[in-house]
Amino acid sequence: MLGVQEAWASYWPRAGLIHRKVMATSPVAVEYSITPLGRTLQQPFETLIRRARQHGGKLASCVERFARAGSGAIGNICSAM
Repeated sequence: MLGVQEAWASYWPRAGLIHRKVMATSPVAVEYSITPLGRTLQQPFETLIRRARQHGGKLASCVERFARAGSGAIGNICSAM
């Protein structure tokens, strides 16, 4: 089973958001570029990154509490934040 990072890495090109080009080199290299469709997400991602930076301490605290409590408690741990 793919991990989360591997699953997303394969999703973005299939969704047409990122172009993936495998180079015929030794060792094999892969080049990624953002497609025009992917560029439409630039503003929402910038907003998400800005919000994450503004609330980084709260997010880190939530992640830490979630790790200690287990996945069943996420609503209780993070909903008050």
